[in-house]
Amino acid sequence: MNHDLLHVFLVTAECGSFSSAARQLYITPAAVMKKINLLEKETGMNLFVRSHRGLELTPAGQSFRRDVRHLLSSYDAAVARARQLSVPHPDIIRVGNSQMRNAQPLLDLWQQLAGSHPEYKVTIIPFLDTVDELDQIFHHLGSRIDLLVAPFDLEVWHDYFQALPLQKLTYEIALPPGHRLTHKKCLRSEDLIGETLMINDFGSSKKFDALRDRLSAEYPGIHLVTGSPYRNIDYINALMKNNVLFLTNNVQSAAYPYIRTVPVEWSLTMDYGILYPLHPSPAVAGFVSLLQKQLKKKDQES
Repeated sequence: MNHDLLHVFLVTAECGSFSSAARQLYITPAAVMKKINLLEKETGMNLFVRSHRGLELTPAGQSFRRDVRHLLSSYDAAVARARQLSVPHPDIIRVGNSQMRNAQPLLDLWQQLAGSHPEYKVTIIPFLDTVDELDQIFHHLGSRIDLLVAPFDLEVWHDYFQALPLQKLTYEIALPPGHRLTHKKCLRSEDLIGETLMINDFGSSKKFDALRDRLSAEYPGIHLVTGSPYRNIDYINALMKNNVLFLTNNVQSAAYPYIRTVPVEWSLTMDYGILYPLHPSPAVAGFVSLLQKQLKKKDQES
């Protein structure tokens, strides 16, 4: 079975459309469709139901996805172990990219430098926004992926990687389609009375714990629930299906354009930037140093 076809299948299942998968894989929607059609021909079964709303996995496709995830995870682990025994190429910089954690800001920055630094080659490593994969990536940055663009505002993550800040993002509240508050330009705490709001797990961030304590004391009519900071489309769809509001930002909300996001009066911000290992290789350290100098140059020019 072709490894590339399996990976395209997983990304397509995660994205729910050929066009969204194409953007993440950096290929055309026609190429994605061709690969899925070939995979269905090779397996002799329909993996997706196609409709004007997008793609949905068939029962066979759901079963196949579970097994393929385990298969590719074992494959990646085998490759990583083998690479440790080989001589690594110090100039290859592996940049992670997913639907929720898009690498484009890093790639745009590198594009300004690439012509002057042929000693580095950037390779895109697609990954899925599943809890297991994100946990593996964040805790072992530098093993399979060297650099990642993502928020890094949770204190519990600071023991696992360093970060090069790109910008401060303002939190917004995500609302299900057709929600009664979608007409609002900015939400106040009292607007949320009678709603269910998800805030990240206890202890993951002091500012979230402080927000939870304040809302519980001042607005007991808001039903607060806790949830994982690891978000993917399936997780978000489940929240929307159950009319659970959640905090997001204007960068990651682009991954789910069907959901309305509205600013909120709390003035909460999150750090957003390029994550890299606590103990980077000389190649990665040199690459990050170039990015730092370029960002400093842009700040001075602005």
